[in-house]
Amino acid sequence: IGADTKGSVAWLRAKAAAAATAGHPEQAKRLNERADRRQDRLPQIANALTRLKNADTTVCSALPGAGA
Repeated sequence: IGADTKGSVAWLRAKAAAAATAGHPEQAKRLNERADRRQDRLPQIANALTRLKNADTTVCSALPGAGA
């Protein structure tokens, strides 16, 4: 996901760089901190997606009419 995807880590980093360049260091700091927190959450999100896919293949596909 790149800087053109609103809300992504790269997007936040780009906004922070723009804020710093524009002379807004506090805003840049907050945006970088938000990007750090979001980056830290990526493994949790990947794990949740894996668990959802496993549930879909093991539980949901066993239901009558699944995939219809």
